[in-house]
Amino acid sequence: MATWDLVTTEYVGARPAVNVKDYLAAGDGSTDDRGVIGQADEGAAAASTALQFPVGTYRVAADLTIDSTVWFLPGAVIKPDSGITVTLAGGIVNAPMSQIFDASAGGLVVVERAFELSPYWWGATGDGVTDDTVALQATFAGAAGGGTVLIPPGVFTYAEDLVLPRGTVLRGPGKDQQSGSTAARLLATHADARIRFDDHCHIQDLLIDGGGVANWGLQSVYVTAKPSFTNVFVMNFAEAGFVFDAAQNGVLTNCTVRNTPIGYYFLNGTAIFDVYACSFENYGTAGEGVGGTGARAILVSEDVVDSRLEGTLPYGRCRELHFYDGIYEYGPGDYRFEILYGHTTALGTITFQGVQVSGHSSSVGLLHVGANYPGEVLLSDVTWAFNGGAPTLVTAEGGTVRMRNVKMTGSGGYTVMSKTTVSGTAQAFYDEPTRSLIDSQFETSLYANPSYNWAAYSSGTPTWTSARRCMTMTLPSASAGVFAYFYGYQYYARQYDVLTIRFHIANATGPVRLAARLSAGGPTVLGVFGNGSHTVVHHLGGLEVGLVFLSDEGTSITADLTNFRCEHGGDNAGASNRAAAAYLNFSVLAASSYEDLTVTATGAITGDAVALGVPTAAVTAGVAFTAWVSAADTVTVRAHNYTTGTPNPAGGYFRVVVIR
Repeated sequence: MATWDLVTTEYVGARPAVNVKDYLAAGDGSTDDRGVIGQADEGAAAASTALQFPVGTYRVAADLTIDSTVWFLPGAVIKPDSGITVTLAGGIVNAPMSQIFDASAGGLVVVERAFELSPYWWGATGDGVTDDTVALQATFAGAAGGGTVLIPPGVFTYAEDLVLPRGTVLRGPGKDQQSGSTAARLLATHADARIRFDDHCHIQDLLIDGGGVANWGLQSVYVTAKPSFTNVFVMNFAEAGFVFDAAQNGVLTNCTVRNTPIGYYFLNGTAIFDVYACSFENYGTAGEGVGGTGARAILVSEDVVDSRLEGTLPYGRCRELHFYDGIYEYGPGDYRFEILYGHTTALGTITFQGVQVSGHSSSVGLLHVGANYPGEVLLSDVTWAFNGGAPTLVTAEGGTVRMRNVKMTGSGGYTVMSKTTVSGTAQAFYDEPTRSLIDSQFETSLYANPSYNWAAYSSGTPTWTSARRCMTMTLPSASAGVFAYFYGYQYYARQYDVLTIRFHIANATGPVRLAARLSAGGPTVLGVFGNGSHTVVHHLGGLEVGLVFLSDEGTSITADLTNFRCEHGGDNAGASNRAAAAYLNFSVLAASSYEDLTVTATGAITGDAVALGVPTAAVTAGVAFTAWVSAADTVTVRAHNYTTGTPNPAGGYFRVVVIR
């Protein structure tokens, strides 16, 4: 078994090991010992025992395969000439944690039988000062037989590309050691230094540091299949942490990218990746990522031409990328996730499920989908937190964005669809079939702020009657063709294929038209209506900013909006509920007295039912709390003392839900 001080496997044989010097190996570093080592190997095989190398440097001038298990005593070193490969087909039974292979002449030692290899065997120091590039390159190459490279605690520097051969495992001592002086750290010291991996490679429990100078951290060899990563910590790279170039069928679990503009970069046909519980922590890193792209936690891109890439374009289309239960936070940039496409021929889905995202800045949005993306993006059980401001949640120019149980935390009472921009060929859906568009779509609720949501199209002044929940507008005399309207302000109606619109008109002196207002040009009339209740099924056909009620010149209309609803799918039971909270601190209550305090509940109207949540600290014997809508947007909470004492309920946050 492998340890940090000694690598050894118990050897049980019929006889003691065969010593190569018994076959007259020189071990002087200049004599070619290839022939006698071969003879000693035959002798060890015949005796069913190990082949032992005592102290000395054993030069090998021609390719050599050693079939016996090899035992290295301290001070023993095998040194192949330039272009020469020594293959330890039988593996290693015992070796000190010091140099046993010398690759300085340009030779290669390959250890087979999936043995754990140490960079110390090739002369690495791990002191953070000495350049360990050659030793690390030789160690990785030595695992070409499908072995494991074991990085012990220390700082191993590299100034050139390191390549993991097919089937290699690269691991450190554990993620709990990824910080502090005892970490096992691979430290890049040059801008072009990368760690590149081939098919079926696995990297685990390791810290990889770009030192603030290297551009890319981990990069796939072109058309790599089935790479996997577990507990890998990548930090301080100038452009990107993970780079996947036409890679297929990959898995990342519990990985972290820190202080790097691009966390996870998928390009040029990378497909079928599952990313579990990974994170992105960009603490203020403002540098540009690949191709001049600003900071992004996840970037998906096509037709990327870069001298560091190997393949011929196009290879394929990025598709079926799935991100589960990760945390992507902090840092500058425009979006956390971005999908950029050069073609419209791909199929499949990119999924974000159960992820937590924080903006840290008022300008950082969640997702941008480029104009040519042809697939679907699913946001499911996503929490998006932002500090101040109100950045756009989703900007979609292509494809289909489907959102399910997306939650926003931050300032403002913004809704998912109010912070979603849709343009071009894009579509966006919020998958709650019975959810009212009044809540899921309009930037400010129709009921919450009518003076903002409703306005005159040309002339005339709309008047809001809060008690009746209705709008009245009278047009003055004007030239023919002038209309008036009141509208629910919204840029993002396009995500719905079909709207069911319900409304009531009262006291109209002329015909009333319901229209869809476009972002450019005049309203498109959906129908002409008189007094009474109406239902309209509207198939969306353009980039619509709202619904419009129009009247002929000089016509007075009263649109009773008590039953005004826009629905996608099933019927709503009514207008949605309103929730609010406020800190209330009641005074000392005299015997058989009460005190009233108020909570602002925007959208509440008299007659609405109220559910009251009382903080535990305020619960007092003999005191009863009740609540009702006392005026528009106002809920009164009463503390009533039914005793002859003088209790003083503790202050706390009282929560109300106004039920429509």
